Amino acid sequence: SRTVSRFFERFLGKFMRERERRGIATSTYYMVGIYLVSLFFEKDVAAVSMMILVVSDVAASIFGSLFGRTRVGRKTLEGSLFFFITSLAVSLPFFPVGKCFIVSLAASLVELLIPGRYDNFFIPIVSALLLKFL
Repeated sequence: SRTVSRFFERFLGKFMRERERRGIATSTYYMVGIYLVSLFFEKDVAAVSMMILVVSDVAASIFGSLFGRTRVGRKTLEGSLFFFITSLAVSLPFFPVGKCFIVSLAASLVELLIPGRYDNFFIPIVSALLLKFL
């Protein structure tokens, strides 16, 4: 909602992109996704899905900005590959290899294919659902 966006703008405004100041901030989707995962899933599933979002999304953004050459919309294939690698690294200490591979692949596709702000909502949701039900 716009109220949540104003809260983020007040405290984090200097870190926000200009387009986020005109509408719902990316951080709103981020927080709603994390909230829903923490509300509906066990601690281990929620924690790993949140770590995938926090670590891998930031890593993909940085890596894609620095080394990305192959564009897919506003994102890069290289950034998404790095997302996959970091999400594997984050999840492997907690879940079996096969499950981690599938979750990391699915979350990477969500990161790559879902438009910018909405991926922050869907990454933890998709990750948590797969971690729980695979």
